Amino acid sequence: QEEENELQARKGTKRYRHLSLGPMFWHNMHGSHLLGFAINYGHIWEVSPHAAITLQDYNAFSFGEELVTHLTVLIGGRYYFTPRRISPYFGIGLGIGTNLSTSDDMATFGFAGGASLGVVFFRTSETQLEIGAEYDIVLDGFGTTHAASKAEAFIGLNFSSMFFHSWLFLLFGIAVVGLLYSLPRGLPRR
Repeated sequence: QEEENELQARKGTKRYRHLSLGPMFWHNMHGSHLLGFAINYGHIWEVSPHAAITLQDYNAFSFGEELVTHLTVLIGGRYYFTPRRISPYFGIGLGIGTNLSTSDDMATFGFAGGASLGVVFFRTSETQLEIGAEYDIVLDGFGTTHAASKAEAFIGLNFSSMFFHSWLFLLFGIAVVGLLYSLPRGLPRR
């Protein structure tokens, strides 16, 4: 009976879309680029004042004489240390990822994991500012021989507006199609 009352008294989940940008640094990736650019998109579902479920798409690129990319999709969670307008958090996630380096024709695909640390400003608002750092690693299949990782710092927005979300999704889709079209064909897997 107590469990049923708790479920009926539960409040709705607060849903946000997340978009962020920032610099990133490669680790264990070949090529001359150590610094790259990150653009991230995701969903955040706040299920309590201290917890959220997340689905994040972390994308990192470095352009120059060669193309280097690091893409991960992680399902995870966040713990907010305070339920206030300014809330620091810690997050973790697991999922899949891929790396590509045209300098040595390296391509990997495998399991991925990551952790993030940041601060959300205006958390009680429908539009929030977020500043943070994220680290993730992509394993080459089940092994760590060719595992590649990246660290990034970012500034972003969490928003609940459907109109804003639709335009961002369209722009993001155009960017992904352009990137896929420009990728070289037939890279050997290591």
